Amino acid sequence: MTESFLEILWFLYEKYSSEELQEQILSPNLVDELQMEGFMAQDVQEVMAWFMGFNEKKPALMQFKKAKSIRIYTNDENYKLSADARGFIFYLEQQHLLDGLTRELILQRAMQLPVPQVDMGTLRHIINIVLETERNHVTKNHSVDGKRFFQLMHDNKITVH
Repeated sequence: MTESFLEILWFLYEKYSSEELQEQILSPNLVDELQMEGFMAQDVQEVMAWFMGFNEKKPALMQFKKAKSIRIYTNDENYKLSADARGFIFYLEQQHLLDGLTRELILQRAMQLPVPQVDMGTLRHIINIVLETERNHVTKNHSVDGKRFFQLMHDNKITVH
């Protein structure tokens, strides 16, 4: 199940732009398409639910929008996210590539993955997905600099182990 979940996630991420994917998630045709690709219905439904989580921005997360604080991780987060992963998120915040709200969205999506631990490759994909999704919801005052993040990734100035 876990491997299939990630395979579907990467398949969708590679096939669709973030904007297209948001439209496709609401389409019943996507479930059929994924099943025709050979993915199991239960796995497809779990991925759809994971993506729908982007639409459930809890008002409580909005408090992190402009917060200037250091994140203290829970025991579950410490277990699921390696020290390297937590350090990478902190680094992105220090570079002003993530604000507190986007950090919390990344953590929320990472914790919802049905895997025991999130490796750096998976975390990088989650960050990409969140930044792309947020970029489609942004206003001109949004502080997430997804374009700069993608440029740093492209220029290999940010390396993921």
